[in-house]
Amino acid sequence: MNSAGDALWQEQTNKNITLALVLPVAIIAKLLVAYFFPPKYFFDSNRILSMALHKPDVIAWEGSYEVTAKLFEYINVAQLTTVLQWSMVIGMLFTCLLFVALLLTPAPDFLQSIFILASVGLLNIYVFTISKDVIQFCFFALVLLVIVLPIRSEIVRLLLAVSILAAESIFFRSYYILIAVFALMAYVIMKLYQQYASSSRVSSQVLKIIVTLVVLYAAVYGALLVASFITPAEFQSLLDVRAGYELVMVDNPNAVTYIQNWIPGDGLAVFMLNYGINALRMMIPLELVFKGAYYLPFFAFQMLVTFYIVRLLTRIQNIQDARIMLALCVMLGYLLASFTFEPDFGSWVRHEIATFPILALLVVNSYQTISVRGNNVSLDGGE
Repeated sequence: MNSAGDALWQEQTNKNITLALVLPVAIIAKLLVAYFFPPKYFFDSNRILSMALHKPDVIAWEGSYEVTAKLFEYINVAQLTTVLQWSMVIGMLFTCLLFVALLLTPAPDFLQSIFILASVGLLNIYVFTISKDVIQFCFFALVLLVIVLPIRSEIVRLLLAVSILAAESIFFRSYYILIAVFALMAYVIMKLYQQYASSSRVSSQVLKIIVTLVVLYAAVYGALLVASFITPAEFQSLLDVRAGYELVMVDNPNAVTYIQNWIPGDGLAVFMLNYGINALRMMIPLELVFKGAYYLPFFAFQMLVTFYIVRLLTRIQNIQDARIMLALCVMLGYLLASFTFEPDFGSWVRHEIATFPILALLVVNSYQTISVRGNNVSLDGGE
């Protein structure tokens, strides 16, 4: 067999092994849910279930909790009464759908396989259960479907994608309007970045990335500055969101991974300083390493996500696939919005993994493949 044939055989073998491990990983995750993780890790799920069952000892919350509880109450034809039952049923259904979707993806390399299997585990622990996050997962699956539609116009697909996010902000999670706005903003910046990266005489990829991040940061600042004049009430509520967390999180023994602002004070300038710091902390969560071995898998997963996003940004001038570009802009919009309000690292990982339909497209593609030829390892992707 020639080297090309060997490579194809190796790729297909790796894909087959990855697919074969999906179900065992999902089962292990469900066993952890059933026998290892304490109830505090499923606070939201227990509250939603209690609301769906109309338990008299639970005060019904409004907003996305109410929407989620009513939805699960409506679809509960099997009369499920425990979080574990919901976790098993939803996990089985969505893992099967995920398996079918993975059949259609390109053959992953070893690191991409690690990402896929880690995602399957996290999804079956935190998302594939009675939760708000499984609904978020479905919304991002819809966004993915729009992105891969055979519509020639990239702009039309982008507008359809952000329309889904905007609709979610109306009916489910209000902050998704931020994701929609930031995704549009990211698209403009990424298109400008493509032109800059291809025409600039600056050869340093690191410098180009830094310039792009600074522009994104400045764009967020500008957007919030405009919002302070157009919608002052909403602007102020955004600035105050972390102050509200402090009332609950500080000195709370259960808030081990609370993302507390490092710089005290009020106003947009202080907010933006903390925004930049928190963004770095969330994308490179070194503090999790010092909180114990239990948090190391979460640290490793986040570093994997960060690695792939940064790696894709370094290849932005070579990306000709509109699907990858649109998915990147949606993901950047999600990240830019999340840096404003995520209360702790646990919520951050849980919400981030619910974007898996978009993340998978960004990670498992030829731009990200680390190819192995003989004894040589190539980090260069491309189509």
